[in-house]
Amino acid sequence: MLQLLRSDRVAVGCMASNTTSAPARAATPSLQRRAVVAFFIVYLAVQLAIPAVLLRGGDDRGFGWQMYSVPTDYRFEVEFADGSITKIADLNEFVLHSRTEVDYTDALPPFLCTRLSGASRIRTVGILDGSVAVHRCPR
Repeated sequence: MLQLLRSDRVAVGCMASNTTSAPARAATPSLQRRAVVAFFIVYLAVQLAIPAVLLRGGDDRGFGWQMYSVPTDYRFEVEFADGSITKIADLNEFVLHSRTEVDYTDALPPFLCTRLSGASRIRTVGILDGSVAVHRCPR
């Protein structure tokens, strides 16, 4: 505190007073703060490590970062023995949880032959390029 002396000079007096001062803070962070920082670092590491490992494998079919903007680039048509043709409108009728990045062109035609009685051919028609692949059903 500052005191005025009799000679009207300002002098610096003792800073000690009878008022209580704020408690001194510890120089090291508290245990709770350390735990929060450690949790954040571990959480961030997991968020970076899992995608890095999955992308490194090369097979991204089980990895959910794909954008499904185009449903599929092919469709299936079933030709029956009587000559009628039926288009498969929804793959979910035959495939449980169908996904757009899975290629069904090899596995689905033989499966459709066994499930659809009277089917003689299964056509796989490419929507983008117009290609047609025909699978003949065994009799």
